[in-house]
Amino acid sequence: MRVDPQRDELELELLETFIPLGTPVLGICRGAQLINVYLGGTLDPDIYTSHEGLKRRRTVLPRKTVDIVGDSQLHRILRVSWCRINSLHHQAVRQAGHGIEIVARDRDGLVQGIESRDHDFLIGAQEHLEWLVFEPRPSSA
Repeated sequence: MRVDPQRDELELELLETFIPLGTPVLGICRGAQLINVYLGGTLDPDIYTSHEGLKRRRTVLPRKTVDIVGDSQLHRILRVSWCRINSLHHQAVRQAGHGIEIVARDRDGLVQGIESRDHDFLIGAQEHLEWLVFEPRPSSA
């Protein structure tokens, strides 16, 4: 894992500016983690050591199944109660930050989606949604 303090500083400054203004924010992977930490949450620094028996699925292909909370923004946007996602991360949200709800978990119990109760659009998705453009939607919501 590479650490980039300048990137951290820039992105935290952006959150500090945009969150109080109510600016829509979508955090993908590291961005979801950063939103959570900015709001006082914690991370699991290495999911493979803290979750015994977890399969390493570091791939852009949709290999994990995620369950989505029914009355969440993520559910309303995707219009499904579950979906298949990719997995490239080794960290995940552990404890939700202030005002953050966990709205999606994979079948291993890892947090895959968060959103704010206090903002109109502040969502974090652990998966790389931008690489799932060819994944067909499940037939039932």
